[in-house]
Amino acid sequence: MQIFWPSQNFITVSVTGHECQLMCQHCQSRFLKHMEPANTPEKLWELASETDAKGMLISGGSDLNGAVPILPYLDIIKNIKEELNISINLHTGLITLEDISKLAGKGIDVISFDVIGSAEALKNVYGQEVEDDYFDNALAEFKKAGLKVVPHITVGLDRGNDSGEENALKIIARHGPDFVVLNALMSSEGAKKATRRLIDVLRLAREILPEKTAIGIGCMRPRGQIVDADLLMELGINAMALPSKDIIRQLRSLGVDIVEKDGCCAFFRC
Repeated sequence: MQIFWPSQNFITVSVTGHECQLMCQHCQSRFLKHMEPANTPEKLWELASETDAKGMLISGGSDLNGAVPILPYLDIIKNIKEELNISINLHTGLITLEDISKLAGKGIDVISFDVIGSAEALKNVYGQEVEDDYFDNALAEFKKAGLKVVPHITVGLDRGNDSGEENALKIIARHGPDFVVLNALMSSEGAKKATRRLIDVLRLAREILPEKTAIGIGCMRPRGQIVDADLLMELGINAMALPSKDIIRQLRSLGVDIVEKDGCCAFFRC
């Protein structure tokens, strides 16, 4: 079991600072307030060059179409990778299919890409509508461009309710991913329902995803013990970010070999 602890050796950056045009229901930009602001490519380079961090998550608020505006930063990201040797995890949001190929060759180690299986949830939470085959096509385009993508699913995205997680898993399964991350809604409205639902979706993930696909539980979830170590072992969960001390204790008591790493769990198998 790989355990991930983002620390001072890993920084999270928002290319929009604390601002978000979309202001989705589940976030309302509050998560951006815990990230380092880099509103210009020059500021991103400054942050990277002045840190001893070995890894970086580059994300930010969304534009009105649901995409993180990362295109102006791609040349700087390439420089950061080549000159500073910092591992890069890029969160794209609802990037257009045409823009995916522009990410190739820019030094990006892994791309975190949210897959939403319910058009209703996408509309309710993001206020967005996409083509029915958008997520299928996006995953295919990432692969075509030679980019390593880690699909993410937020369980209970729409106020803790069924948000198309089973459909999202089926979409992802068609592309044979190496690793998939499951998160759970953190906002006060629906967080308890989403937490309970996470266990069911973990079971679905093990049934639907290819056997070779590793499964992780991400950091964007309510804190505290959500699952116990026995269930983690039963379902073959391979990675977890920010586990509780009790989970660590349980895993060790079961004789599980724990490998602790710094940074995002998206770097599993990187």
